[in-house]
Amino acid sequence: MTAAGPSASNAVHPLIVRVTHWLNAIAVTIMIMSGWQTYNASPIFPFSFPSWMTLGGWLGGAILWHFATMWLLMANGLMYLAYGVASNDYAKGFGRARVTAGSPGFRPFVWRRRGIVRLQPRASRTSRRGGSVGSP
Repeated sequence: MTAAGPSASNAVHPLIVRVTHWLNAIAVTIMIMSGWQTYNASPIFPFSFPSWMTLGGWLGGAILWHFATMWLLMANGLMYLAYGVASNDYAKGFGRARVTAGSPGFRPFVWRRRGIVRLQPRASRTSRRGGSVGSP
């Protein structure tokens, strides 16, 4: 680390992750501001947001900003998802879920990853089919 800040090699997240994060932050701000303009155009609500907090100027302009930003969010999300799959980042974060015929399934895998503890059934309990719990 230098006096100017962390170097690129010490970055916690790759550049693409940081760029997509900040694009999302800007896009959500635009969505909120254009949504407030939409509320201001409605006669139903007894309040209105200050004009400096809204975007679009009128109902049609606000809707155009809102939908354009929706496409930005979708493209940004697809870019982030493609990067995560291509770089195998999702496997690093979540591990590999291998559900085979002998494995207990996906739900216990998620429970273990989240630290949720399930109690094992008692051997004395029986299922509705008449057999003991856990028997085939």
